[in-house]
Amino acid sequence: MAIQVCSSSHFEPFGHVARLATRKPHLGLLSLLVALTLHPAQGRAACLGVCGDVNNLGTVTSLDIIELIDYIYSEGASPVPDCADVDDYLLTSARDIVWMINYVFKAGPPPDCAPQFPPLTANPNNAYIVSCSPNFPANTIDPNTTFPVEVFLLATLPTHALTLPLLISVGGSPAASLGAISLGSDFTTATSKVAAYGSPPNSVLFGYVSNGSLGGGLYTLATIDVTMPSSAVMRPITIDYTTMPPFEGGMHINYPLLVDNTMITPPTSAGLQSDPTQGAAILNAWEPVLIDCPILVKGDINVSGTVTSADIILLVNYVFKSGPEPEPIVEAGDINCNGTITSADIIALVNFVFKSGPAPCNPCTDMI
Repeated sequence: MAIQVCSSSHFEPFGHVARLATRKPHLGLLSLLVALTLHPAQGRAACLGVCGDVNNLGTVTSLDIIELIDYIYSEGASPVPDCADVDDYLLTSARDIVWMINYVFKAGPPPDCAPQFPPLTANPNNAYIVSCSPNFPANTIDPNTTFPVEVFLLATLPTHALTLPLLISVGGSPAASLGAISLGSDFTTATSKVAAYGSPPNSVLFGYVSNGSLGGGLYTLATIDVTMPSSAVMRPITIDYTTMPPFEGGMHINYPLLVDNTMITPPTSAGLQSDPTQGAAILNAWEPVLIDCPILVKGDINVSGTVTSADIILLVNYVFKSGPEPEPIVEAGDINCNGTITSADIIALVNFVFKSGPAPCNPCTDMI
């Protein structure tokens, strides 16, 4: 079994946009709302003065939620900024969608479009990790190589919404093209969307919004078929945050953003007071971190947090009995980082656990 290795660059500054450049199918978020008709993009009047009335019909309903979702994730009609920025952070984002869901379906705080808080900034970026699959394989036979790249999310907090515009690169060059894209098994088209954009397509937008929340844990966001000119050597796959153009001349929307389940008190400063009607009902927003690899503890192939005999048993079953794959990615079982998973890796793990032998390597970063 061949093993490939992954690396990722550092995250870029918080403040990128998230808009699709070409028309994509409508995002089926919130299955109870999918059948509702979206309003046309042209001929919008000024906001009628009702905060949260994204479609300018005079009231705040589920129609406004689906229109805001459609705008951010599916190139829908541009809302009037004063009506859509319902968390009053001078920015329309996935945070506003979550705020509207809480208000319409959960009797949460009402929309408040008064620009009383400074532009939204992320909380410390240690709650979410975004990583990619291992290295792009070598190929000297075909002129082009297509390889399924997986994108992972490690979340330590339950999550209501996320927006991730990502650029996929191989060996330092943007992907030549992107083929089939599939959501991870933990996501459905009722809550999520992943789509390619660019010309040729070399970037993807992943979006998730739910009336409930995605629990903490490790998730495969999507699998993306990436095509590159073939090479005689393996090349690192990297993911970077990227910018996306606005739609129909509308405002720039979003940057990489995750909205969690917790609440924080609005900021206060000289001349800027918290809104007493909202109290601690401001949704938390985070900027995810891009890292080299989803392997957190080298040799911990059952993801228990420590390396024990249980990891040895799992590896034996995988090598000799077609048992479950090592976690969080199969490459974690390549204990000696020689590119294959064999009995040699079992011996290396036994020596480490019982004989104080060399520590397992990290196949994402220590490939021979």
